[in-house]
Parts: sequence; structure tokens; C-alpha cells
Amino acid sequence: MGILVNDGVRAPTVSLTGMHFAAHTPYDTRLSRKPAPGERLLPVEVAQTVRRALAKVVEGGTAGRLAGALKDPAGQPITMGGKTGTGDHRFETYGKGGQLIDSRVVSRSATFVFYMGDRYFGTLTAVVEGEQAGRFGFTSSLTAQMLKTLLPQLQPHLYPEPPTPPSASAKPTPEPAAAPAPVPAPTPVRPRAPVKETPDGSTSQADRTVKQPVNQGGFPEDLEPNVVLPVPVTPPARPAPAVPSP
Repeated sequence: MGILVNDGVRAPTVSLTGMHFAAHTPYDTRLSRKPAPGERLLPVEVAQTVRRALAKVVEGGTAGRLAGALKDPAGQPITMGGKTGTGDHRFETYGKGGQLIDSRVVSRSATFVFYMGDRYFGTLTAVVEGEQAGRFGFTSSLTAQMLKTLLPQLQPHLYPEPPTPPSASAKPTPEPAAAPAPVPAPTPVRPRAPVKETPDGSTSQADRTVKQPVNQGGFPEDLEPNVVLPVPVTPPARPAPAVPSP
């Protein structure tokens, strides 16, 4: 299918197009492969004629459900073409006169080879192997429906829409100014009730006097004013006894 898309030229299969070493360093190096020339296998006229025949399979043939399913970014339908095929593979034994003696199911398959536009092509295959394949009866329309289901997810990658250039006359819309946050109302200050003092002798409960211990070895100036230190009494001096003269 790729030869038909390339107008009869078989392009070489390339899995490596270039290498990039030491990016963003003084030793940044890029190596690219020189594209090899393709080999012409079919005349251009033959390839174009076959593509037109394959397009009719999609327009009104066994893959008609794909008609108009793929469009370019402008909304125009992209030409698609392909070939469907169904395989009911059995191992059969015949006798004389063409009489069927034995039939054993091997597998069942459905294939759709296709091209999309002038660039993409591919193959979809559904297969069931073994004796259980005898319980299935699908045809190649299954693979056509599979491709139709996948096209909405493939569309942005195959034919992405070009970015919209910014308009010169378009002016940026100013962002609305943010409304100022409401100022909370001040909390009213309630006057504190006066403390009522209950008399208790010479002091009150509001301001009780702490009784300080008496410092026995201190000086009077280190004591509290309300602490009275007793003054020691000095005994009177006794007169010396008279000494008789000789």
C-alpha cells in the first residue's frame, strides 16, 4: 500500500533518522542520515489507477461505513481507499467425486488494508485461532468499523489544526479589579466591673499582705518597716569593791 501512495516508488524502510549527542554543551553533535533514493516498481499511471479503484471500496463498497469519516482541519473530507478480506480457514478432507469427508476449523480472520490521503497507510486484522473460531462469523466489515471508531482519536495526530495567530486589533481584556475585602467592625470594649474588696481585719482579700520571715542574723535596715526588733536591755554596772589600805 505504501508503494501505491508513493506513486509506484518503494521508499527504503528507515528506523533511525538521526542522533544527538551532548546537547547544550560545548560538544553538542548532531548526526543525520542521508535519505536513500527510492526504487520505482510501478509507473505513476498504474499506481494512480489502483488508488482510484481502492477509493471506490470506501465510497460505496464493503468499507462504505468509512466514507467521509476523515476530514482535514478545514472540514473537507480526505480521500480514503482500501481492500477488505475475510478468511475462514479450515482443514478439509475430500473423497472420490469431491465428497467432503472431514472439516476441521483452523482459524478465522478479517483484514482491511487502507490508505488515508497522500501520506498515511496501514493494516488492521482481527483473528481467532483454534477450534473456537468455528463459533464466530464476523467479516472484514469488523476491521472497517474498528478503524472508524479509532479515527476521532487519530484525527488530532494525523491532521492537527494549525495554531490560530493572535489578532492585531484584539486588545487584552483587562481583568476586573478585585473588590476590597470588608473591614470587620471593631469589637466594642466593655468596661470591667470594679473589684469589690471584702474587709478581713487589717487587710483585704484583694491585696493580701505576705508575712515575711524574720531574719535573725540581719541588720535592722534589711527588715520590713512593720517588723519591730526588740532592743536588748544593758544591766547597770556594779561598783568595784573597796580595797583596804595597809
